[in-house]
Amino acid sequence: LATQYDGKDRWYLEALGIGAGSDWDACLLAYHQTFGDSLSQQPACRDIIWLSRSKLTAGWLAKIIADANVSAEVCPRYLRAFDFQAESKEKEEALVALAFGDFGDAAKTKFINTEAISRLKGFDVAKNAEHKAALNRVLDGLKGEPQFISLVEKFNVTDRFPELLALAQSKPDDQIGIDAVKLLLDKQARELLSAALASDKDKGRTALATATALSNSGDGNASPLLLPIVKNDKAPADLRRQAIKGAARTKAGAAEILKLAESKAFDDSFAPALSAALQGAQLDDAQKQLVAKLFPAPAGKDAKPLPPLGELAKLKGNVGNGQKLYATTGKCITCHVVNGEGKEVGPNLSEIGAKLSKQAMFESIVFPSAGISHNYEAWTVVLNNGTTQTGLLVSEDGEKLSLKGVDAIVRTIAIKDIDERQKNTISLMPADLAKLLSQEEMADVVEYLMTLKKAKVPDKTAALPAAGKLDQKISVNFRRTPLQDAIAMIAGEIQVTFEIDGDALKFGGYTKNMTQDLAVNDQPAKNILSSILQKYSDPVRPEKTMVITERGDGFVVTTAAAAERGKQKVLLPRAK
Repeated sequence: LATQYDGKDRWYLEALGIGAGSDWDACLLAYHQTFGDSLSQQPACRDIIWLSRSKLTAGWLAKIIADANVSAEVCPRYLRAFDFQAESKEKEEALVALAFGDFGDAAKTKFINTEAISRLKGFDVAKNAEHKAALNRVLDGLKGEPQFISLVEKFNVTDRFPELLALAQSKPDDQIGIDAVKLLLDKQARELLSAALASDKDKGRTALATATALSNSGDGNASPLLLPIVKNDKAPADLRRQAIKGAARTKAGAAEILKLAESKAFDDSFAPALSAALQGAQLDDAQKQLVAKLFPAPAGKDAKPLPPLGELAKLKGNVGNGQKLYATTGKCITCHVVNGEGKEVGPNLSEIGAKLSKQAMFESIVFPSAGISHNYEAWTVVLNNGTTQTGLLVSEDGEKLSLKGVDAIVRTIAIKDIDERQKNTISLMPADLAKLLSQEEMADVVEYLMTLKKAKVPDKTAALPAAGKLDQKISVNFRRTPLQDAIAMIAGEIQVTFEIDGDALKFGGYTKNMTQDLAVNDQPAKNILSSILQKYSDPVRPEKTMVITERGDGFVVTTAAAAERGKQKVLLPRAK
């Protein structure tokens, strides 16, 4: 029956799979004896190998992928087939050959190496210099991407730890930066992290970015690294504030900070940071009473003392009212941007709900100077004529510097005209916001902010047809995200509906849970979708290619065969 398969009837192919059942070893062996070594060269034979579940399958898949006549566009299909093979010595050997091989074409080699390496389990590249060199080539092409972190972790590539640190320092408030620093903590790279915290490089910005990433990680292992900075009264104030935030996350760290506060080891400018960190710390009742004594709760609206941050975080707010308060009474819109609306003085809040917990949100409102975000420290400049300017340092060279004021206007000042300048310990964000809003109103604003998970393009395309919305630019960061979740996220960003035709995908050899690794900023949705579809194209068997069709006001993820059967218009991928 298998020898009669013509390479066109996919239902025939599915029937062969059912017929082979659990006896694939014998079936594939007999099939090989019929066709010999040409098995990997004939399209119909390749289909049967792709479908098979034999201990011989992995080796044949590797031969197909390595074939010079098989293009990079076809390889994803055969690489995915490895995911359905049982773990075995034969499978590992085939993946090793693909992971560290050279397949002539540079793009094909990079793709095969990356995909095969990601599928290896418990493999030590340190034992083979050629394998290590191949892994490093793959890592060079993945810098700044989630896969870079995954592979460094998987193969424990210690000489790449400095690059993980650089990634954490460049994006200390983003998920990818936090993932990088958490891996360094897990790998106990304390010496590397300690050196970064002690660095005076770039006027202390490197140390501050490192402390910010460590604090944002929420990892208790960061506390011992940050405590020495907390205790060092010679350290920069902004660095100590970030260290206080991170060190207080452990019971021992919080207790140590409380002792220092009781002994007057900090000046008054540290009160907001200490109060915010200790209010949410793991302390016993006596210690909590001491915190309340040293740092009385700030007054809220109507001069009523506010409860601890942990209690505020338990309040349930009204999203709709919070959105109104954000733009009116709270005046947040005068300094922050959400999805293109507002003034960009403070951090962009379009994705704040994905970065901060409820308690951290309340902390930012009640104690805005407790932990000023990286690169949002205010400076005061005194000019030779006695006037002053205050704002965020936007840029500086040898001749001039630029400050952005609370009015979002950037003012350029000649260095020669400056008499004195000083970094402020107080945030530009108003410290009395909690006095403008009641506890319930603050809860409403926080509830609204928690809904801001992904930045959205302002809805100027509501009147566009569904296909037109695919031109909207969005950003995604998929890290082993199931296909159905990735599609749902894109659908939410461009505000259209997507349906996944599970039956069609199944017959094409796909599943809704196939993981996606893709990080893209500010690209049209159609380009991002095309990048996903490209992995599931099949020039040899084009009817199995995954496509997106239009249906009514939305889209369907299906296969070319199903689209043709249903007479659906294929939108993506574009016909060449």
